[in-house]
Amino acid sequence: MRNTAAMSNASLGDNPFQSRLREASGWLLWFGLGMVALGIAAIVNPRVSTLVAELLVGWLLWFSGAFTFFASFSIHGTGPFFDALLLGLLSTRQACSCSPIRMPALSRSR
Repeated sequence: MRNTAAMSNASLGDNPFQSRLREASGWLLWFGLGMVALGIAAIVNPRVSTLVAELLVGWLLWFSGAFTFFASFSIHGTGPFFDALLLGLLSTRQACSCSPIRMPALSRSR
């Protein structure tokens, strides 16, 4: 029996990815269980999950717009500069309009 186990390990090969995966398996299990719990919570309370998703998208748009706006000043040439500048300004404008204060259906409680 012992010889078979050694032979199967040798045939699979013990590469660095497998060893790192084996070391992190406990952490990955708890991460997966936490994600399942958050998914169940999102299904149970859709208002909160909608608000969280909206805020996440809003912050993502704001940061990407600000990054694009400031990065546009490093672009040479008039056309690409104004394209990047306009894209950055529009992204930050869209992020500011994704506020729950502007959406009364999300901000009022039933």
